[in-house]
Amino acid sequence: MMDLLLVAGDFPPDVGGIQRYVVELSCALAQAGWELAVVAPERAAAAEVDAELPFPVVRQAIERGGRFSEVLGLRAGLSRLRRRFGRPRAVVATKWSPDGLAVVASGAGRGVPLVLLGYGREFLTPPGGMLRRWAQSRVLKRTALALAISHYTEENFGRAAGLQAPVEVIFGGVRGGDFRDDEAAAAVRQRLGLEGRPVILTVGRLVRRKGHDTVIRAMRGILAERPEAVYVVVGSGPEEQRLRELAQREGVAENVLMCGRIGDDELPAVHRAADVFVMVSREEPGEPTEGFGLVYLEANAAERPVVAADTGGVADAVVHEETGLLIPESAPGPAGAAIGRLLRDRELAGRLGRQGRERVERAFTWEHVAQRFGAALDRHLGITPHS
Repeated sequence: MMDLLLVAGDFPPDVGGIQRYVVELSCALAQAGWELAVVAPERAAAAEVDAELPFPVVRQAIERGGRFSEVLGLRAGLSRLRRRFGRPRAVVATKWSPDGLAVVASGAGRGVPLVLLGYGREFLTPPGGMLRRWAQSRVLKRTALALAISHYTEENFGRAAGLQAPVEVIFGGVRGGDFRDDEAAAAVRQRLGLEGRPVILTVGRLVRRKGHDTVIRAMRGILAERPEAVYVVVGSGPEEQRLRELAQREGVAENVLMCGRIGDDELPAVHRAADVFVMVSREEPGEPTEGFGLVYLEANAAERPVVAADTGGVADAVVHEETGLLIPESAPGPAGAAIGRLLRDRELAGRLGRQGRERVERAFTWEHVAQRFGAALDRHLGITPHS
């Protein structure tokens, strides 16, 4: 009997925050002794990804083109998973839709506790969404345990109609690895032409809510004091051309370096090569909020201070004046002032970075997340990993 069957509509090789969260949590659970299997969408490069994972993944062909098709596809995959591995001790839906809906629609999950993961404000249903509210309530009523990535998400779980299950916060984590490799960081600086320059870094998808445009607008003020400073942007997305044009209009294009996507194995060196990490996310209609922010922890793991806007669940990832600086909103003035302060005060920047790394090692590795996950299942469902 498997301990856990995970239904993951968002999973590598697809790229995104939820994809990273689910695969890292799954790996940490497997390493902690949990027997688990995952159902995920079929993708062209899936076999290469799955070969590196310490647990089996059942891939299901899923038609792109709407939630209904995704629910049907994941339901079929969950039935295959159940036939292959038998009745699990719990089913984990990594999102309420389509993952949780697939569990509800599948007889494979009947009579088995449903554990539901939550990330942000997906449980705050907009007015008028009657079908969505009904569908979500079906999943929430079926849920035996809800696990949130932040206290912000926990609060939103608590407002969700139909949820009667206990809610616990398990946070996110940082993958093990050397985030303090100065030789690798020096190589990054040399390759990108950053030697001797103050480096401001953002790593994230190029979407409006991440606040890259706020930092670009703040650069003129930063450059007035530190003309050699450079803003390094790592990531890809639909906002790339708009951000390039904004940098040109603001007259700071020569000090903004757009690097595109990089591999996960390069991230520690890129973080270590920076002086300050900044991501001042904001609320944007139609876009998810920042439910936590793994990249802040990664920057801290490299002993780098962070600047973030106090929105969503970011305050769980960044402790103001301890591991970074929280500004009240994503605006050029406050962002520029916070970045400038850290570039000027190297003692403060170093202290925040060191304290950030100590905090990560103390409580925010994926091993810690898996421990919190396991403790919650034991406490509320009486489930522990097979010995």
